[in-house]
Amino acid sequence: MPARVDSLIEEADHLAEDERFDDALAVLARVFAMKLRPPLRVQALMSRASIYDDLGDHARAIADCGAALQLAPRSPDVLYLRSTIHQSAENWAASRADLDAAIALEPQPDLYESRGLARYNLGDYAGAREDFATAIASNDDIEPRFHVYRGMAALLLDNPRAAIDDFTNALALDRDDAKALAQRAKAHEACNDARAALADLDRLRALLPPSPLLEAERARLHAKLRAPTKRTPNRAASKPRAKRRTPTKRTPNRAASKPRAKRRTPTKRTPNRATSKPRAKRRGRSRPKK
Repeated sequence: MPARVDSLIEEADHLAEDERFDDALAVLARVFAMKLRPPLRVQALMSRASIYDDLGDHARAIADCGAALQLAPRSPDVLYLRSTIHQSAENWAASRADLDAAIALEPQPDLYESRGLARYNLGDYAGAREDFATAIASNDDIEPRFHVYRGMAALLLDNPRAAIDDFTNALALDRDDAKALAQRAKAHEACNDARAALADLDRLRALLPPSPLLEAERARLHAKLRAPTKRTPNRAASKPRAKRRTPTKRTPNRAASKPRAKRRTPTKRTPNRATSKPRAKRRGRSRPKK
């Protein structure tokens, strides 16, 4: 009996992969008509939940996961499946809660990948970067897109230099990753490197069909490179010196009987070359970019 149930569930899964959802549900109906032990019922419920999710019937899919969790409350597999269904329904907070519980039970790279997506969509970009970093460090076969997502989170945190590293890591795995090139171009421009941004867009242009939007971006960057750079004047050097006041000629006080001593004209001094040489500007500490 268990072997037969396993084979029927496997048949239903194959039918679902071929998008023969009605046939898959019919096979599972036969399974549920049998007297099943809890582990097999959990397996059948998960299979049907996945099919309902593919059909966009999130309510039934989540209900099947809930029934499976009543039988196996500490199953990270069921929690992970329900979290992905919540993501399909764009209920990111519920997905995050399920993934927190699953990771507490069994910290696996795919759970961190999925929680990184949930945290990203909830606006927790720093947390998303942490989860993606854990997933990347734990999985030698990580998909390039998780490097890209990590870089996108860095851009949203106003850290374009870190984003460039992430996009470059993605391109090391797939040199023709269009999203990584497009996002790295944004990061380069945010670092005031229009030339590097244009180089990425040129590579992107060779990969994609003709795009008016891409051509407009390239034209804008070309114009930016041709424009003369404005120099910021040195305030210390350009500030005009205060004019030396010419002493006003005083009219002698007629009432005073004693005449004033004649003011001596100061002798013109040759400037001391050592003291008149302009001092080098003190270098200030560069502030980190926000």
